[in-house]
Amino acid sequence: MRRGLFGVGAMAIWASGCSPVQPHVPAAERARLFSVPVPASGEAVYEPHLAVAEDGTVLLAGQYGEGYNRGGLRFWTAWLGPDEEWNAGEAVLTRPGRTPTMAADVTVAAGPDQRWYLFGLAADSVRYGVPDASLSLALVPEGRVLARVREVSEPRTGLLYATDKPWMVRDPGGEGREASLVLGWTELEVDLNESPVSIRRTLVIGVASEDGRFRQEPVSVAAEAMGVQLAVASDGTLDATWTDLREEGSATSVRIRHARSLDGGRSFGPAEVVADVAADSGTAVGHGTLASGPGGALVACWPQWTLEAETPSVHCAERAGDRWTGLPSPGGTEQATRAFPALAWAGGRWWLSFYEASGAVLRVSLASRAPGDPAWRDEGVLAETVGFDGRFCPAPSLPCRADPDAFFPGDYVSAAGNGSTLAVAFVLPGDGSRTDDILSVSILESGPRGAAGSAPEGGPL
Repeated sequence: MRRGLFGVGAMAIWASGCSPVQPHVPAAERARLFSVPVPASGEAVYEPHLAVAEDGTVLLAGQYGEGYNRGGLRFWTAWLGPDEEWNAGEAVLTRPGRTPTMAADVTVAAGPDQRWYLFGLAADSVRYGVPDASLSLALVPEGRVLARVREVSEPRTGLLYATDKPWMVRDPGGEGREASLVLGWTELEVDLNESPVSIRRTLVIGVASEDGRFRQEPVSVAAEAMGVQLAVASDGTLDATWTDLREEGSATSVRIRHARSLDGGRSFGPAEVVADVAADSGTAVGHGTLASGPGGALVACWPQWTLEAETPSVHCAERAGDRWTGLPSPGGTEQATRAFPALAWAGGRWWLSFYEASGAVLRVSLASRAPGDPAWRDEGVLAETVGFDGRFCPAPSLPCRADPDAFFPGDYVSAAGNGSTLAVAFVLPGDGSRTDDILSVSILESGPRGAAGSAPEGGPL
């Protein structure tokens, strides 16, 4: 494994202070890597999500346990201290004194005064044959649950209500706006009376104050939606993207959609089509990613594959002005599986990390793009596992998800930026024996922190 990557997961971080060099030196060669501890060594780690505070502190959260969606997963958090040592511990979003039975889909946001927030699904019991999950918002480091946003329920009508894929970003406020937490999730209505069981999905977005109280009733934004991504611009503009899945006759249409709020999340404009992916059941998409840049510009990326080939590639689109246009896919001409994209804006550029699998090499690559650039610039390889002889599962909906020996990092990984600091979190399999590789996964991170002030366009990153 290259460049000092110890273990199985990683986060790359870099900051200001590097003078421009000609010819271009890939940013990955200037990144530093750090190992991040988890509460129980030897456990598998999934879906690392991070945020960068205004002072450059890097915050990280995820799930660990014996296997993804096998029950018993728990939340953990970590942050990089002034001594550049990682501080890690378990985060409990369930009721006091109860053992978690499920932890899933956690996101983290940095608040003021060294406070930060966790938003995720947690359960400590089973009801109606499923985990009795609450969608919870918690304040760290106090470990205090601020709100139980939604809970599983089933009236005697045979309808089961649950939530899925929560996401959170923080609006720091400004120009008369109070700081707030923007929360999005998919509400599921499962009709147990129908055969086969039917599921209806509704995308819901709410804006809460930093004490966890919603400022108004959360808004239903779209039907048949899943996988929401959120971004807040410096002027408070709120953007959301999601995947739209609809049955149209005998076919399933797949679209990536976008909606914008100009009033702080009280209402959203009409949904725009980012990409018309497919009008049949032969193409699928995975969890997307979204980042906002200057002047309301947006970039969205997502993995896409045919069900026959099961080899995803990363697709992207940009919204400049009032319309979306496609961008070239990142990565070289080499035939490879590319999946799990993660976007962030930092130092005057969009940054995109993604997994690449080719032969016996599994790597996490980096690309960047300034506004107006026609294509992504290759920024090198953050980390790689050479001699990888296992099975890489590049998407949660593929059959390999059920293979306990396949390497699967979860539904998503993460990138975050603040001013001139960029951070990327990811997970890779270890160098040792591949006996029950998922159980041997540990998490790693890397990088120096930088000042949180705004970097110039095309800045030091």
